[in-house]
Amino acid sequence: MSRPLRLVRRMTLDMPAEAFFAAATMTDRVERSTGLPKARFQATRDPQGHPALRADAKLLGLPIHWYEHPFEWVHNRYFSVHRVFEGVPLQSIDVVTTVRPLGPARCAVELRADVVPSNILGRIGAFFVFGVYTLTRVDSLYRTFAARYGRRAPTIFPPPLAPDIHKRALEQRARDLRVPNLPPGLADRLIAHLATAPDDEVTNMRPFVFADRWGVDRMQALRLFLYATQAGLLDLHWDVLCPNCRVAKAQVNNLADLELTAHCDTCNIRYDVNFDEYVELRFTVSGAVRDVLDASFCIGGPYQTRHIVAQFRLPPGAGRSLPAALPPGAYRWRTRQRVERGTFHIDPCGADLPAQYRFTADSLAAPDGEPRLAPSAELHFANAGPGELLLIVEQAGWGNDGVSAALVTSLQEFRNMFSSQVLAPGLGVAVKNLTVLFSDLKDSTVMYERFGDSPAYARVRDHFVILTGAITENNGALVKTIGDAVMAVFRVPSDAVAASLAIQARMAVRNAAMPPEAPLLVKLGLHSGPCIAINANEVLDYFGSTVNTAARVQGASHGGDVILTAAVYDDPAVRELLSGIPIETFDTTLKGLSQRFTLYQVLPPASGAPQALPAVAIAAS
Repeated sequence: MSRPLRLVRRMTLDMPAEAFFAAATMTDRVERSTGLPKARFQATRDPQGHPALRADAKLLGLPIHWYEHPFEWVHNRYFSVHRVFEGVPLQSIDVVTTVRPLGPARCAVELRADVVPSNILGRIGAFFVFGVYTLTRVDSLYRTFAARYGRRAPTIFPPPLAPDIHKRALEQRARDLRVPNLPPGLADRLIAHLATAPDDEVTNMRPFVFADRWGVDRMQALRLFLYATQAGLLDLHWDVLCPNCRVAKAQVNNLADLELTAHCDTCNIRYDVNFDEYVELRFTVSGAVRDVLDASFCIGGPYQTRHIVAQFRLPPGAGRSLPAALPPGAYRWRTRQRVERGTFHIDPCGADLPAQYRFTADSLAAPDGEPRLAPSAELHFANAGPGELLLIVEQAGWGNDGVSAALVTSLQEFRNMFSSQVLAPGLGVAVKNLTVLFSDLKDSTVMYERFGDSPAYARVRDHFVILTGAITENNGALVKTIGDAVMAVFRVPSDAVAASLAIQARMAVRNAAMPPEAPLLVKLGLHSGPCIAINANEVLDYFGSTVNTAARVQGASHGGDVILTAAVYDDPAVRELLSGIPIETFDTTLKGLSQRFTLYQVLPPASGAPQALPAVAIAAS
C-alpha cells in the first residue's frame, strides 16, 4: 500500500459562514455542478460489517464502486464523508469541508481530501483525479458561491445548462392554469421556475419551501401547486418518511397504493405510517412539459436531513464534546445501534442553568427527564460500549416545511380536484390530530311539515351553500352530508372556529333577509383529537372517538351558537380569535359517552341570542 496522500485547499470567502454551510451541504447539487459521476445507491453493510451505502458509478467510462459511510457534521462547523473503494487502486478517501466565521459576512474555508491509495498507480491517479480535477472544481464552485452571494444573485449556484423544455406543452398548460384569488404574478413565477431551474429543483418540490422563498402565504402556494397539477404542469406523489432520519423511504402516486407499515434500511426499523408526519405531498414537473435527469449524485449530507444538527461516529471508548452552537429549542439525541435516547432543551434565558450535558452510551448515565441547559452549554457524549456508535443530535420537533397528508386531505379544493385520491379499502391510517365539525339544522322535521318537502329542501340546500363556502374559505373540507347535517374536518383548530363564526354570521344575514316565519338555526359542535382515516364508499372519511365526540358536542348546541370542547378552546390561536366574543362555560355529559365534558358556548355577535344555557352552566368568561 502506498503512503497516504493529503490534498488541501484553503480560501477566504466574503459571505457568512451560515450561508456557505447551507450551500456547500447541498452535496447532490455540488457533485452535479462539479461534474462528478452520477451513482446508484443501495443500503447495505461494508466488508467490516458497518452500515453503509454501496454506490455504483462510472468514472471516465470505467465502472467504479465504493461503500459510503454516513456523513459526519456539526451544523455550521464542518461536514465530512468516508468512502471505501473496491476494484480500483484506492483504499479509501475522507473528504472534509470546514468553515470558520471571520465576522458577520466573512468566513475561512478549508477543503481537505485524505486519500489512502493501494499502490503507486493509485497514488498518481488520486493526485490527478482528486487533487487536480475534483478539488479544483469544488474550490472554484465555493468561490462562485461567494461571488454570487455578493451580487445578490437569485441562486447561489451557477446557472445550469438550458433544460430540455417541451415549449408548446408548457405554453398550452400554462394557459390552462387558472387559480382563483391568487396574488398577481405568482403563477408566472412557478412557470418560470419550471422552465429554467436545475433538474433537482423541479423534482420533489415542497410548496411551503417555495412560499417562504417567494414571500407569499403558504396556503396560496399550496393551492397554486394543486391547480398546476390539475392543469398538467406538475405530477403529485406521496413520500413516506422515516421517523428517525426523516428521509423518504417509499413513494406512491396515489393514496390507494399506500401501505400501513414501512421499513427504513438505513435506520433498520419498521414503523406504522401516520398522516401527520410520515406521509408528505410533493410535486415533480410533468414529463410532458420537461425532461429531467432522474439520477442521484449524492444522497447523504446535512442538507438531506436538516433537522439533524450534529452526526458523528463514536468508536468504542471514545468521547466527543460539542461546543456551544445550538440555537434555543428542544433537541433529541439517539444512536442507530442502541435504544438509549433522550431529550434536552436549550433555554435562551437560561444563563444560570447547567452548562454541561453528559451522555455515556451503554451505561445508562444520561440525565433523567428533559434537562434545560444554558445557551453556552457544552454537550459531551461518550461510548463506553464495545461497538462503534453513530451519535445523532437533532431538533426534537418535526419541521413545518412539508405538506402533510393530514393537511392537504382536509382541504375542500384538494378533495374536489383529486377525488380519486383515497386509501385502499380496509386500510386505516392514523391521524394524530384533527378538528372535526358537526352541524345540524334545528327543527328541520317541523320545517318539512310546515312548508312541504320541496320548499323545505330548497332552504336546506341554501344552508349547505353557506356551510360549504365558509368551510372551504377557512382551509377545511366537507367530508359528507348526513340528511341536513354535515361533517367537516380541519387541520388547524382556529380555522375550524373561524369557519363556524362565519357560518353563524352568514346565517344571521340570511335570516334577516327572509320572512320572520322562515329562520334557519344551525347547531355547530367542534372537537379536536386523534382519529383514523379510511376509505368509505370511495371517499376519504374518518372515524374514532374524536369523531363520535364531535357529533355529540353538536347536540349540546341550541342553534345560532358554537359549542367547543376544551381540546379546541385551549388552542392559543383559538383563544386569540375568540377574544372579546361572549363565551359561556358549562359541564355536562354527552349522550353515549361516560365521561363529563367542559364545553364552551360561543355566542357570535351577529347570530342573535341563542336559547338559555342548561342549568349546569358554571361560569362565564
